[in-house]
Amino acid sequence: MRDILEIQKKAFIENGQPTYNQRLDSLNRCIALLETHDEQIIEALNEDYKNRSHHEIMTSEVIQSIRNLNFTIKHFKKWMKPMKRTPSFMAGMLGSKAYLEPSPLGTVGIIAPWNFPVGMIFYPAASVLAAGNRIMAKPSEFTPQTAQLIKDAVAKYFNHIIDGHVISWEVPGIHGLNFLLKNALGGGGMASLNVDPQGKAYAQQLLEYKIPIDKNVFNDIEHKLG
Repeated sequence: MRDILEIQKKAFIENGQPTYNQRLDSLNRCIALLETHDEQIIEALNEDYKNRSHHEIMTSEVIQSIRNLNFTIKHFKKWMKPMKRTPSFMAGMLGSKAYLEPSPLGTVGIIAPWNFPVGMIFYPAASVLAAGNRIMAKPSEFTPQTAQLIKDAVAKYFNHIIDGHVISWEVPGIHGLNFLLKNALGGGGMASLNVDPQGKAYAQQLLEYKIPIDKNVFNDIEHKLG
């Protein structure tokens, strides 16, 4: 586990803080992952639990996570801005100004309990990713089917935006999963020649996400377009 953490720390130092667009892209990918895997999440959880309400899973594991991700997307640009603070008395007398600038920690651990193995990864992941951090997630060892689904889905939704590939492996001793995205930033931070093209490419990719639409809504739109 220490070796994995060192890999993430090194990558964070080399790539620098992720930009607003990069954080937004990660949050949107989490939403797309949940929306397109809802039925698989239900199936995996029922394999682990043997019997659990489909409606309860959708509400507690999927819908609540998506709501929190959307709430975070709506507000985190404001959260990233420096906040004015009162300088010390003497510094203020000399005309100094003080600001608090939010900065990522680097890598944040998420330990999911057995009773909410999906929601308790993606719900806190919203804040972690919005703050510009990387994640080391530990799904519950009591829900192996769900843990495997999360592993596969993360690899799928975060693999195609990078030049390298996604490596995932279990963290020894804690039954956790770790993901390493190789060459994700093309050099990273201001040192990268791909920062501006990446932002534009991510925006275009967001337009290509398949979004489920209620049949009645689709028929209504089709009727109006005639």
